[in-house]
Amino acid sequence: MSSANSSRSISRIPITVELVNKGNIDCEMIRHLAPVTVSKILKGLPIQDRIHRFKDQFIYIQTGLEIGAEKPKTKFKLGDVGFMTSNGAVCFFLKDSTVSAMSHVGILKEGIELIGSARPGDVIVMRSMP
Repeated sequence: MSSANSSRSISRIPITVELVNKGNIDCEMIRHLAPVTVSKILKGLPIQDRIHRFKDQFIYIQTGLEIGAEKPKTKFKLGDVGFMTSNGAVCFFLKDSTVSAMSHVGILKEGIELIGSARPGDVIVMRSMP
């Protein structure tokens, strides 16, 4: 079904973020943004957890990964994916936000509107694309 780009990059790694029983979101992990963090997240796939919400800024899932801060930043845009070192969480931004420093690790590509429909208690599964 997916006629993925034949030009796969070693810097941009496609993964699937499944919002269980709601649909899939195409995501791209971007290695040059935070190489160590992205590598550890990719090695930890699949990652599955229930969604938590932080105000109206982002939803996040716990990963169990302990990774230090890498190229931290505080401004994120709708669709950005960050890694919060304080609790080992992957964060999916619902709108442009200024937050506590975290590592920028990727972006949501297609299906971003699904993230907005996520509710606390829903489950997200992050997995490698076949």
